[in-house]
Formats: sequence, structure tokens, C-alpha cells
Amino acid sequence: MRILLVNWQDRENPQGGGAEIHLHEIFGRLAARGHQVSLLCGGWPGCPARTVLDGIEVHRVGTRHTFPFRARGYYDRVLRGSFDVLVEDVNKVPLYTPRWGAPKLMTLVPHLFGGTAFHELAAPLAAAVWLAERPLGRVYRDVPFEAISVSTAEDLARRGIPRGAIEVVYPGIDTVAYTPAPGTRSAVPAFAYLGRLKHYKGVHLVIRAFARMVHRSAVLEIAGAGDYRARLERLAASLDLNARVRFLGR
Repeated sequence: MRILLVNWQDRENPQGGGAEIHLHEIFGRLAARGHQVSLLCGGWPGCPARTVLDGIEVHRVGTRHTFPFRARGYYDRVLRGSFDVLVEDVNKVPLYTPRWGAPKLMTLVPHLFGGTAFHELAAPLAAAVWLAERPLGRVYRDVPFEAISVSTAEDLARRGIPRGAIEVVYPGIDTVAYTPAPGTRSAVPAFAYLGRLKHYKGVHLVIRAFARMVHRSAVLEIAGAGDYRARLERLAASLDLNARVRFLGR
């Protein structure tokens, strides 16, 4: 099968995160099984316009700011007619691919922003993101969806996507990479967070809950990067957790 993916970024992008890893883990495996997989995405200053990652042929067009305006034109000039199905990964602003005329289309959704955009972005940009999501129920109404959680599926249904068109498929996990070595155990109760450090991720709630634990010897290790790290570090310090909460970086 010839598969075209459309996503704002690929996993090499400095701004890439969990959504990009999720996409590559799935479709890199399909590429390894012999399927032809291409990815249309945005780039960044100095990046190569074409590359191959995980067996996926990557086409980079514009940047994270210009990609939504240039993607359709590149698709029409270079990619139209060269694939059997288009898969749009909606993890930023929808690109309205149902209007692109693809032979078959499906949509993968980690989450939508909704009102949380106003916690992360300046008001004008947050309003633009919020408005861009508003037509989703109408434009994508006849498209099958895969959501990574029940909460995302319910959000899509509230926006007008028929619930029967949404299938929940939870993200997998690499049990080899994330299985502790035999005999390796923490001497104290240990908790870990792995992900981007953004306000909407709710890591501040994890830290506040951790501060209320009965086990005062427990430790919390936070791995990841993001513009919310400094505020999280200040929160941990204010709760007298500097010795028990460690920020490991990316």
C-alpha cells in the first residue's frame, strides 16, 4: 500500500514531541513491512528538504509557521496521485485535508487544543487556533478517525464527528526499551514523568500531589524539556521538594 502522512513536523524537528514519535513508531513499522510510506510536513531553518527516516520518505515544506499555507500547493504539484490513502495527524491546527481530493482519507488525533490554547499562546494566536478547530465537525464529518484516548474521542464527538466514526486506539509502548534491567530496583519509591514540559500537560498537578505523599523518602524524576520547566522548578522549591524532585532534561 502507498500511504501519505500529513503532519506539521517529523521526529527530527527540534520542536517535535510525542505526537511525532507516535506517528513514526506506527508507520515506520509499516514501512519495514514493505509498504511505501511518505510524510509531508514542515521543516526548520537549515534542514534538508528531503530525507528518509524509519523507512519513511520525508518531504519538508516551509516551517512550522508557513507549512499550513504551503502544504496543499506542494501536495498538488508533487504528491497527488502517488498514494492510495492519506492519513492526517491532527495535533496542531487541522489542515482540512478532506478538501484536498485524496482517494481515501483517515485522521489520527492525539488531542485538540480548544480553550487550552489560551494557556499556552498569546491571545491573538490562541484565538486563531481556537477558530481553526471550529469547522472540524463539518469539514471532517465523513472521515474515519482514530483517537488515542476516550477523552479525545468524546471531544471529537462534541464537535460533530459521529461517535461511530471514531475508534480509540491507545498508544503502544516499547516493552524492551522501557523494561528495567533484571535486579535493577530503586532503593526508595520512585515515580517518573516523561514528556514535554508545558502547562497543559498538568505536570504541576503531579508535583502538588507528590508533595502530599506519606512516603517522605519517595522521589519524582521528570524527564523532558519545555518552556514550563522554570515554573515547575520554582513550584518544587516552594514545596520544599528540591531534594526529592529531579529535572533530568531531554
